[in-house]
Formats: sequence, C-alpha cells, structure tokens
Amino acid sequence: MNKIFCFAIILLTVSCKNNEAQRETEQLICTLQYVTYTVELSTEPLTNFYTLYVATQDTIRFEDYNRSDRYYPILDDRFTAELIDKKEDFIFVGQVGNEQLRIPYVFTSDRCHIVKVSGPDRYPENSP
Repeated sequence: MNKIFCFAIILLTVSCKNNEAQRETEQLICTLQYVTYTVELSTEPLTNFYTLYVATQDTIRFEDYNRSDRYYPILDDRFTAELIDKKEDFIFVGQVGNEQLRIPYVFTSDRCHIVKVSGPDRYPENSP
C-alpha cells in the first residue's frame, strides 16, 4: 500500500508541475506589434552604423533603414527568444566622418518582445 501511495504522490507532483508550466504558456498573450528600439542622433547623418552583440561579437545590420531619418535602429524582435531570462550587452556603433560613436545598451525579453534595460533614447543625451 505504501508503494502505491508514494507512486500516486509522485504522479500528482509531476502532473502539477506540468500544469503550472502549461498555465504559464497559456496565459502569455503577445501583441502582433513588432518592436524595434532606436536611438535619435543629433549629429551629422551617419555614414555607417551597426549594433554589436557583445556576447557573440556579431554585428547586426538593418537593411530597410530610412537614411533621411535621425532615428537609427539598435535592436528588434528578432532577438526575443535569445534574450529570455537574461540581460545582454549591445553597443550601437556609428561612423560620422572620422569619428566613431559607441553607445552601450542592455536588453532582455519579456517572452513577447525585446525590452530595453538601459541605454539612451537620444544621443547626446542632453540634446533637445
């Protein structure tokens, strides 16, 4: 009888853990919005830019960027799954003439979208 009771408790425990995981998944409702974080630069237009993923040293480039804009993309929802349950460092790198801008950022994920933890919205930060 004790063996059956212990087996029943083990099954109940496993079942409860599976149900908790299932409930977490079921309660997650994401919007269809595609998030891209940008930085507004009050410098001359950049001649080149990319984002450096510090952990992997990969460069992230954006092909469909409007060059007449002062807002430069840093990171988008392509990295949502990779950033779940961790914070990662990124550096926005831009070239203005002979000067190189290096702006640090930290991103994470809320399981639906990327979320900026730190880093400026505007550069230089005190610009209007």
